[in-house]
Amino acid sequence: MQAGLKRAEEFDKQFGVDTAGIIHPSELNISNANQLHAVSYGGSDPKDFREAIGALDADYSSFVFIDFGSGKGRAILLATEFPFRRIVGLEFSEKLHGIAENNVTHFKSNMAKCRNVELLCIDVMDYCLPDEPLVCYFCNPFDETLMTKVISNIRRSFLAKPREIFVVYYNAKEAHLFDGSDCFQRVEAGGWARIWRTAPGRVIAKS
Repeated sequence: MQAGLKRAEEFDKQFGVDTAGIIHPSELNISNANQLHAVSYGGSDPKDFREAIGALDADYSSFVFIDFGSGKGRAILLATEFPFRRIVGLEFSEKLHGIAENNVTHFKSNMAKCRNVELLCIDVMDYCLPDEPLVCYFCNPFDETLMTKVISNIRRSFLAKPREIFVVYYNAKEAHLFDGSDCFQRVEAGGWARIWRTAPGRVIAKS
């Protein structure tokens, strides 16, 4: 844990951004019913993120990377190191969204392979998933209640438009929800990240 905190501080210092720290939802003055299901902000360990995304059996250029609960945007910044089609951050806190926008503006990296970045200040339940192949990223952003609804949305999107969807879940407190879904099969269980991918042969077509 301490090594991860040190890597986070080094990341901020190297790139002149502000992604470190722990922030409880009560500190964000959010007027949204889903605040009750939010978890304290804390960014992903850069090392763990790079290893998890680097392990995907995917042609990154075909995929849209979506960070559910993007916070200050560390995962967004790290995702630019991979040649994704585009990168999307979803965050319902105006405060964290503003910090993320500033970080993206000032982020300068010679490792960037994707510069098509979109940050949205939005509740994840109001976001319509694109029909493209997806990498859905979660850094323990919310509790079981909201995660269940998000998984249901992903499932409906997949049934409407079958395609490759990866889920990368860091600090996977609610991993059992993905394990229990007929939409996904786990492909990785090492380290701090868990990875699943869509499994068309398992899905039962129901509403």
